[in-house]
Amino acid sequence: MATTTSPHYRHHFHGHAESRADSYLVPAGRVLFALIFLQTVPMHFSEAGIQYAAAHGVPAAGLLVPLSGVMAFVGGLSVALGYYARVGALLLALFLLLSASGDLLVPLLGRAAGPFDYLHEFAHDGRHLLGVPCH
Repeated sequence: MATTTSPHYRHHFHGHAESRADSYLVPAGRVLFALIFLQTVPMHFSEAGIQYAAAHGVPAAGLLVPLSGVMAFVGGLSVALGYYARVGALLLALFLLLSASGDLLVPLLGRAAGPFDYLHEFAHDGRHLLGVPCH
């Protein structure tokens, strides 16, 4: 006589295995995603990063570059730890909005948005360092 496994048992076991994998994969994914932003933070506070931004026309680079570094740090840390992750994700979205080569802000600010290219370059180079394809 062949024994069969009840559908309830298979569903219960399958769900348990998924939740066990999720308990490792979701936090790992959050950390890897956050690293894309967190690795850019030191440059935002360096004199070289501020001078680079100023040389590319960023107004008040001494203020705006560190401010964007704070956004990347707080947002990335929040997402990585899962603590107020939605607020962190909003900060990262704002960071990306400002770093999208200015193209997303052109309808609001005109061509003045162009100087924010340096943020795009920081994020772009970070993706390369992490081995994340971006083209």
